[in-house]
Amino acid sequence: MHGVFAGYTVVFVVILGYYILPAILGGPQNTMIGEFIANQFLSTADFATGAAASLVLLACALGGYIVIQVISRIVIRGPRT
Repeated sequence: MHGVFAGYTVVFVVILGYYILPAILGGPQNTMIGEFIANQFLSTADFATGAAASLVLLACALGGYIVIQVISRIVIRGPRT
């Protein structure tokens, strides 16, 4: 189980930074978060919005990581009695 949760965590972190696939899948009507952040920094030079969106993404990533860690500890240790 340790390997399963470690693999899940690694994949989760890698997909956060993946830029090309969301740009292709999102298209012009659906902008995904990575593309939105890059657009704010590179195209419009709106650094405040880009930084705020980056912090939201970071908070979501940390929240997801914490949830994964808590669930893995519950599964590995079992319910407390």
